[in-house]
Amino acid sequence: MDARKRKEKTFDLHFAQLRQLEQQQPVLMIYEDVQWIDPTTLELLALTVERAHQMRLLLVISARPEFTPPWPGYAHVTTVSLTRLSRREGTMLITGVAQGRALPDEVISQILVRTDGVPLFIEELTKTVLESGLLRKRAHDYVLDGPLATVAIPTTLHDSLMARLDRLTSVRRVAQVGAALGRQFSHELLHAAAEMPERQLSDALEQLVRAELLFQRGTPPDAQYTFKHALVQDVAYASLLRANRQQLHARIARAYETRFPEVVRAQPELVAHHFTEAGLSDSAMEYWQQAGDLAMARSGHTEAIHHFSVALDLLTRLGEKPDRAAKELELCVKLGPALLMAKGPVSPEADAIYSRAVAIEAGEDSSAQFKALWGRYYCSMNSGRLGEAAAHADDLLRLAQRLGADDLVLEGHHAKWSTTLWCGELAAADLHSQEGISRYDCTRHHSLAFTFSGHDPGVCAHGIRAINMALLGFPQQAMKLGAEAVTLARSLSHPYSLALAMWFCAIVLQVGRQRQSCRDLATELLELSQEHDFPMMRGAGMFFLGWATADGGELEQGIALMEQGLALFSAGRRVTRPYMQSVLASAKSDFGGPGEALELLKDALASTEVSAERWWQAELHRLRGRLLVARGEYDEGEACFRCALDISSGQRAGLLELRAATSLARLWSERGRNAEARDLLAPIYGWFTEGFDTLDLKEAKMLLDELHA
Repeated sequence: MDARKRKEKTFDLHFAQLRQLEQQQPVLMIYEDVQWIDPTTLELLALTVERAHQMRLLLVISARPEFTPPWPGYAHVTTVSLTRLSRREGTMLITGVAQGRALPDEVISQILVRTDGVPLFIEELTKTVLESGLLRKRAHDYVLDGPLATVAIPTTLHDSLMARLDRLTSVRRVAQVGAALGRQFSHELLHAAAEMPERQLSDALEQLVRAELLFQRGTPPDAQYTFKHALVQDVAYASLLRANRQQLHARIARAYETRFPEVVRAQPELVAHHFTEAGLSDSAMEYWQQAGDLAMARSGHTEAIHHFSVALDLLTRLGEKPDRAAKELELCVKLGPALLMAKGPVSPEADAIYSRAVAIEAGEDSSAQFKALWGRYYCSMNSGRLGEAAAHADDLLRLAQRLGADDLVLEGHHAKWSTTLWCGELAAADLHSQEGISRYDCTRHHSLAFTFSGHDPGVCAHGIRAINMALLGFPQQAMKLGAEAVTLARSLSHPYSLALAMWFCAIVLQVGRQRQSCRDLATELLELSQEHDFPMMRGAGMFFLGWATADGGELEQGIALMEQGLALFSAGRRVTRPYMQSVLASAKSDFGGPGEALELLKDALASTEVSAERWWQAELHRLRGRLLVARGEYDEGEACFRCALDISSGQRAGLLELRAATSLARLWSERGRNAEARDLLAPIYGWFTEGFDTLDLKEAKMLLDELHA
């Protein structure tokens, strides 16, 4: 499985375990301090909240006000704002801390005034007063030994906690080391970092536990300790001088490296954090990079973005170093794929990091420079900036050829066959896709899917060439190549490559107007995309299923499916959107909406002028001409047909040229220009020498027979 699928399966197992538990008895699940939650756990929590109403589950979540829940306002979710305690409630809490003994009224009043109803502050300030020696314990209460000085009770929670730690001077160092380790830490790790005798360490921990500043689970050396509250940890940590703090973090980082290699392997971000706080940026960067790599392997793309970004930030602060440019380039090309996966190839963040990578002057040609340029190309391509993408593709192929690595040369041709097809340069697309098919070796090159585009280059070469052959006027070869792309993808057991192959093949089948085959393939594409959560490809599946439905006569239902699919697809990719708009426009026209159809075509044509996506431009003009003729605007319609004919002829797009010629010849025939119509259509029709019989050829043949008659 790929990393994303493994994560999904892990989540599924979590819920299976939860369902098994709740079938035995009701379950209480508690999440505390969710304002500090990591992205992947938050994703899991949101799913748990969504499904909670289907189980015997009480889910209790606590968070500070700044936390914004990512889930909507479900009916089964109740939000409770915890307000400050009343005077009565505060007094009850004070008495509880004093183990049932009453405190003098003036002491209670001062505690309540100073704490303003905050429960933790009430509890901690009461303990501070009880430990201060101001009060004398009696059988049932406490009394003051003298007048209560105003300064005797600390003003803030920080002061109160600091006062308690100051009275535990002999163990403050242990609290400080623990605070540097984190909210929770093990006895074994504390012992390694504290560098003090075991007996002294155990005595200090016992005092902190008795003072209820730490909670203990288990017995040493296997004990785990947790600070009672994050503020207790913060106060202990803040009492460290900066120099001591850095030395402590360095000791902790080294302790992880020497004593806990399993933690270093599993959680390099912990070691990275301590090296960062120690001011040892070189070591910190290496561990942040390891953490990013590990997060990517686990499909934790949001975490990977954080880890790589911290490493880049540290590098920026280091100033000039001999290898800085090479290191910056390396980190950028690692951060880029994480941004592509988390935010998509059309996101400004992904575009920006690859632009930064390309601008880095890192000396001699390298594979890292190739990856940077490839990312720039990929973002331009998917954002619909095909002119820009084509220039990057040229640079990629030249760089790959200079480097002489066969895998990079294949990827250079990969960039070229994609850009040339979508730009309408069909001869070049044919050349580069053929080159890709001949160079591709499954054993050596399938791994490129995980390094670059996320799909197999051999599958892509077959699929792109299939579309290209359909446009050139060789439908049998096109469908054969499309089927080969799907077969190859199935043999690889790589879901996204299979989805891509099905998408390419669906285009070929729709262009060839093979309704039933397209319906079957679109249904499978939709199921595959739903199973593996490919939103863009799910949109493609819906779109082609909608076309087949509309072409079969169920126009309203088919149009609705196409509109949903187009919206979902366009959220992740701009390329081929004009083509999809034209297919939708044709269906809307048949359903009695020529005005909507013309608007769709107008938008599609405008976008091709901006994006340079011209592979389907001839058909956009032809369809617009057909709609204009239907409204009686014959001259404008004829101009559109002529434009379509010029474009398709220039591209050598035989299929689109035949369609444009048929539409123009029919218009001339209806206006009494039979000889001109026959002279236009006959040679184009005669070019199709393959032994096949498509709907386009049938329509052209029928018109020619009418003209000859």
